[in-house]
Amino acid sequence: MATVIVDEFRKYFSNLTATNDICSVLGTTFTEGTNLFVGMEPPKKNNCLTIIPFAGSPPSPEGDRHDSIVQLRLKTEQRKKGLETMQSIINTLHNNTTVCSSTNGRIESTTSIPFIAEVHEGGQYVVIVSNFHTKYIKI
Repeated sequence: MATVIVDEFRKYFSNLTATNDICSVLGTTFTEGTNLFVGMEPPKKNNCLTIIPFAGSPPSPEGDRHDSIVQLRLKTEQRKKGLETMQSIINTLHNNTTVCSSTNGRIESTTSIPFIAEVHEGGQYVVIVSNFHTKYIKI
């Protein structure tokens, strides 16, 4: 199921237009392999978004078939721009069902604000993180 979840997120970010709130704060659209990565964050690349899937909890008693976690990691040179971009991602994706519409899923943010996970190279870039639960296919 992790592949399905990652593909849904990857497609969503790849299809955003430059006028979308998320892209306009960052100043660019997302292109896989350039500034959009899956699974592993590139060590020497700034201003990029990485989608990292994690195993979630067991299926819920409410009938959700899958409850996986996706971490979005934004690596940027500007702390303010990164926080604004990740906040826009949280605001857009929380309780969103359109991202995972092909799997009848919904996304829930686990936090209401992004957090700075890492500061590297004497403050030259920061990694800003937010986690999302993805709940799929009510049975």
